[in-house]
Amino acid sequence: MTVILNCASREAALKSLSECFQCQPSELKRVLILLDLDVIYEQQPRVLIPCEQYLYNFVIEHLGEHLPLTQVMWFHGTRTAPNNDFAAGILCLNESAPKVWRTVIEFAPSKVVKERLERWRFQAVPNYLYQMRTEDSLHWGPFGYLVKEVLLNARALSQHDYLGIPELIEDICIAYQENYNEDILQHYTDVLKPKIVQFVSDKRCDKSCIETALCYAYSSARNLPPDSNSVSGIDYEGQNIPPLNIVDIEQL
Repeated sequence: MTVILNCASREAALKSLSECFQCQPSELKRVLILLDLDVIYEQQPRVLIPCEQYLYNFVIEHLGEHLPLTQVMWFHGTRTAPNNDFAAGILCLNESAPKVWRTVIEFAPSKVVKERLERWRFQAVPNYLYQMRTEDSLHWGPFGYLVKEVLLNARALSQHDYLGIPELIEDICIAYQENYNEDILQHYTDVLKPKIVQFVSDKRCDKSCIETALCYAYSSARNLPPDSNSVSGIDYEGQNIPPLNIVDIEQL
């Protein structure tokens, strides 16, 4: 049996989790409402396990063990050229960097900016973060979030706002302002388009995915926004995500 965890929305998360636990969505929601984690941790200070593990154990006690996951849906957020259809998949940073440079040069706000950026393209960009990201494979990703709504609430959850501007473009814009005293970041925010690329993967199907999804469903059942317990991601560690894995591309 194929079991896919999907947190594209609150309803999708509840539905896919209920399939995992082989119950009705209404029954899973009832169990989630039974527990008040705030009260538990206030009244029982000796509880030593993280709240996501406590919630996971509580649901299993009431609904039994869940089915093993076959695949998990993930969400990659970016701001990119309007015509970017990700035909080559989602590329790791060392392969996507040339495309990023083509984009920032193509959409440059003026001829002067374009010429300066073209020189930087083949030289060292005077920005520490840019150099760190491009030189250290630890930062190459590509990455995705388990819960789509996290991308839409990035700043409130202390995450980088990838839909606002990709880190590499932000690094280039910061370096440009520091060197030429001109802010071009807002220009690129205006001309590029935020997109969420939804992809499926069997690379990571561990228990922690269920824990995070349950935390998301727990807050959703109370009509609350996702909190830090709903933040979980996948790192492809320098391997491209193939186009066959892409399920949907949403332009916001």
